[in-house]
Amino acid sequence: MVYIVRRYVEYIQKNYCKNTANSYLNDIYQFINWFENTRQEKFEFSILTEYDLKQYRKHIQNQYDSQNTIERKVTSINKFLQWADAEKLIKPLKMQQIKNENYFSLPLTISKKQRNKLLRYVYRTKNLRDILVFELILRASLKVSDLCSLKINDVQFQDNISYITIHNPTRILSLGPRITKILKKYLVERNDSCPYVIVGQKNKNIHEPISRIAIYQILKKYAKEAGFEKINANILRNTSVAMLIEKHDIQTAQKVLGHKLIATTARYIQTTEI
Repeated sequence: MVYIVRRYVEYIQKNYCKNTANSYLNDIYQFINWFENTRQEKFEFSILTEYDLKQYRKHIQNQYDSQNTIERKVTSINKFLQWADAEKLIKPLKMQQIKNENYFSLPLTISKKQRNKLLRYVYRTKNLRDILVFELILRASLKVSDLCSLKINDVQFQDNISYITIHNPTRILSLGPRITKILKKYLVERNDSCPYVIVGQKNKNIHEPISRIAIYQILKKYAKEAGFEKINANILRNTSVAMLIEKHDIQTAQKVLGHKLIATTARYIQTTEI
């Protein structure tokens, strides 16, 4: 089984960006650990049943509040099973997608007043990296995974504006003068050979690309300082998407966000403030 998991690790790392691959693999390892702890035997495809998948689905529904997190974990398991089926390792199995009343709850956002207060706390620090993180989420509607995987080669400057290429799905977004100015200053200030735009800790005098956890910690830090402990990455991006739809139209928002279905974008037409 260890050999099979290693093969899947190689497949994931080859076909997905680093952060997406890490998320999928973490979900798989969590599933295997749950299986072995629950059944008190080593994980093998030959003993995996639909009943196990249903039980694990109930488990993650009880463990996590975020519907996005739950759906991602289900998707991760299904990708693992699809790969195993294609490799002739198992008979076809699939974990059913999870639908409950939370799926149809309105996306949570923050008000303009809360947004401005939060940004004031961030700007007071004069920490260009942290300012850039908030601006790219709130003004450019980037996801945390987009921030982590954004490379310098994905950025093009043109006078006082800039263009960034976002992948999965691929699209080009324009950044206004404000964010472009911050981005330029940050890249000069960090003075580092790391190919990623936003960097984290140093390793042998070279910065590593920032991690999801580091970004979550940055967001949590400033939200707490501003007195908004409930604010997280999802709420900030929900706010950004709602602003985007209000400023433009739903079709424009769909293109910017890279949504395949306009129904996905339409969920953000009506939101509720925390």
